[in-house]
Amino acid sequence: MTEVFGLCTRLRNEGVDCALDRLEETPPEGWPRWMRKSIMAADFVLVICTQPLRERYEGEAEGGVGKGAKWEGAIILEDIYESQGRNTKYIPVLPLGSDSGQIPKFLTGTTYYDLGADGGYEKLYRRLTDQPEVERVPLGEIVELPPKSVQWSSAEPPSAEATTIRFLDDLVPNDADIYEATRAVAEGRPVAIRWSSLNDDLFERFSARRPDLRRQLAERGVEEGLEMAGSIESFDIALNSASLKRDRAAARIPLMWAGMTEPEFFGSLAESCFRVALKSFLVLVNAYTLSSLGTVQFEEDYRELPWGFRPGETSSSLFQHPAIAEALSSEPPFWAADTSFAGASFYVYAPKATTITAYRKGAASAGSYLERFLIPQMELQLLESDRTIAYEPTAITIHKVRDEDFKEVDYPEITE
Repeated sequence: MTEVFGLCTRLRNEGVDCALDRLEETPPEGWPRWMRKSIMAADFVLVICTQPLRERYEGEAEGGVGKGAKWEGAIILEDIYESQGRNTKYIPVLPLGSDSGQIPKFLTGTTYYDLGADGGYEKLYRRLTDQPEVERVPLGEIVELPPKSVQWSSAEPPSAEATTIRFLDDLVPNDADIYEATRAVAEGRPVAIRWSSLNDDLFERFSARRPDLRRQLAERGVEEGLEMAGSIESFDIALNSASLKRDRAAARIPLMWAGMTEPEFFGSLAESCFRVALKSFLVLVNAYTLSSLGTVQFEEDYRELPWGFRPGETSSSLFQHPAIAEALSSEPPFWAADTSFAGASFYVYAPKATTITAYRKGAASAGSYLERFLIPQMELQLLESDRTIAYEPTAITIHKVRDEDFKEVDYPEITE
C-alpha cells in the first residue's frame, strides 16, 4: 500500500491526474459503483501485479477474501471482452519484488512495466504522457531495388544461378525441382518458375492479341460503344489477373518459407512441410492462371482446358474437378471452411474428411490441414502483398464448413 501510494503521489506531482481509493473517504454512490465509474472514466488503469491480486482477479482466492479486487478484475475482464480482446487501457505494473508470473492471464499479452528495473518508472511515465523514447521519423519515398532472391520471366530464360521449377505436365510441378527450390530458398538463392507449356502458349497468344484487339473485335462484328468496351475490359481483366499471378508467384516463395520457419511447431519438419505447401501452391496458381487465360474472346478460340474444367469457372467449381484433387494428392468432394488464422480470415477449400478431422481433433491434425490446403490458398490470396505470416497451427479457428453443394452449414465454433 505504501509503494502504491508513493507511485500515485509521484505521478500527481509530475502532472498525471492519478486516482486512488485511498484518496476517497467514502464515495456517496458506494464503493462498487465508484470503482466501476472510475475505471470506465480513466484513460489508463494501472494494475499493480502481485500474487494475491492475480489469484483474486482469476477467481482462485478463497471465498470472502479480496472482494474489492475480484470486483475490479470482473469489470476489467468484461471491458476487454466487449472490446473483442483489444486493450490499450489496462497496463500491468510490477512493484518491487514482483515478477511477470504474477500478471493476470488476460493481461499477459500486454506490455508491462517493472518499477524495480532500471528506467522502469520513466518508461511508464512516457507511456502515460505520450512521450515515446524514440520518435518516429516521417515516411519517405520507397527506394526501388532490383530483386535478388526471386526471379521469373516468360520471355527470357532465367539466369544461370537461379534454381528453376519446371512442370511435369500442364498442372503439376516437378517434385525434384520442388526439392531443389526448397534448398535454394533456405540458402537465400534465387528461384525461377518455368510454367507449363499450355500456360505459356495461352499467355503468349493473348498477349500478342492485346495491342490490336479493337480492330480484331470490329472485324468480328463487335460494335463500338458498350459492347466493344465490355469485351476489351473482360479481356484485360483476364490477362491482368493471369499476369499478376504468374509474375508474383515466385516472390511469394521466400515469404512462405520465412513464415513457416518462424514458429517452433515445424522444427525439423519445416523443409518437408514447406515442399508440400509449395507444390500445392504452384498447382493452385497454375490452375487459376489457366482458368483466367481460358476466358476466350472469339468463337474460334473456344476450347475446354485440360482436366475437364471450362473457362471462367469459379473457384468453388474449379475445386470440384477430380484432376485438381489428384494434383493435390487428395480426393473430392471438397468442403469450404471459413478459417480465422494469424489475425485474418481466409475462405479455404479442403477435402471433406480433412476439414472434419481438423475441426474435430483441433491442433492434433492441424499440421496436414495447414501445409496442404491452408498455406497454399493463403499465399494465393497474398500475391498482391509482401506480408509474411508465421504459420502457427494452434491459432487455427474453423468457423464454418460447407457441404458438397456449398450450402452453408453452421457448427459450434471451436478454437484449438
